[in-house]
Amino acid sequence: MRLLLLLASAAAISKVPKAPRTGRAAAISSETPQKPTTGRAAAKADPKPLAVSGGAKQKQVSYAWAVLHNWLYFLSLGLCIPVLPKVIASTVNDDGAAVITSKSARVAGDVEGIDKLLTFLFVGALGACSDGVGRKPLIALSALGYATTVLVQARATKVAHFFAADAIDGLTSCMNAVCAAFVADATSQDSGAARAAALGVFQGLSVGGAFIVGFPMAAVLSKGGQYRKPMYLAASLQLLNAFLALFVTPESAPASKGIKWDEANPISSLGQLDLFKKSTPLKKTAIAFSLVWLGNLALNACFVPYVDAKFGWGPQQSGPLLVVVGLMLAVVPKLVVPRLGVVGAANFGCLVYALGFICAASAPVWKSTSELDYPS
Repeated sequence: MRLLLLLASAAAISKVPKAPRTGRAAAISSETPQKPTTGRAAAKADPKPLAVSGGAKQKQVSYAWAVLHNWLYFLSLGLCIPVLPKVIASTVNDDGAAVITSKSARVAGDVEGIDKLLTFLFVGALGACSDGVGRKPLIALSALGYATTVLVQARATKVAHFFAADAIDGLTSCMNAVCAAFVADATSQDSGAARAAALGVFQGLSVGGAFIVGFPMAAVLSKGGQYRKPMYLAASLQLLNAFLALFVTPESAPASKGIKWDEANPISSLGQLDLFKKSTPLKKTAIAFSLVWLGNLALNACFVPYVDAKFGWGPQQSGPLLVVVGLMLAVVPKLVVPRLGVVGAANFGCLVYALGFICAASAPVWKSTSELDYPS
């Protein structure tokens, strides 16, 4: 949904025509030659700073660096999402079998809940730190945090290890937010349309593009029940990500103005809820956005256990389907938003999303009923 809105804004702004000159102004513009401006008047007329002799022109940082870092991060996520429920199951089950049970599914949900709670509490502080000390250190921190998380999960022998791993992730998870801020820094001199388009490209390529690669890689690497193998590759990619952030990637943030800790408190933002009372469109948008993400997060939490229970799918079967999801994320917004506009694209997205849930819930069972029941 965020990607649809960003691309729609870009399309709307870029298509606004300039008002044509009419009457006397048009005649003067077309028939009267413009007198060249010189001297002091020229200096006032030209807002661009004069180049200093011998000075180097400041280069604008490319937001491709943000795409690269976020792509590596979500590539690691794509490697872990299909196999993590199996790894948890092999640890939780008494017999060590990588069979998703009701017990392992509950543990996976509780672990994910801790992760998201800590992310909510700390992502604001991490974002404030990135404004104060720069984007690079926080990109590296998030990469190292996820590398540690994945390594602990891959080596886990107790349920407590998964909670500790996701606590680390929740305390350091800020990659997508900081990389989006990097894009905003890199396009600060561009028009609103160009910035919106850049953010759209950033989300589409770094998230959808990563999943297109990560999910099939997880399916290939986990063949033969080697469900922890993709996780080691994911951790290695994040170590590479941190190295690039610290030693290769240029800094995009302007000069530090210190950390504004008042912006780091997630609870303080609740004080702005009165804005929703004053703006009906804002209230409706917030409600719709919350409902969409409630469904999205619920789907993310239970998709792998659900298809395993209903269809008997492992990473080799669910991986190709998730590739299609990544492809749609990267391609569909660019096709839909220019044709339907902001409101139309949002309504279309909600309708298709609802139909998808209905189809998934009512899909025919491909396994016998006895095999569908989770063992207690």
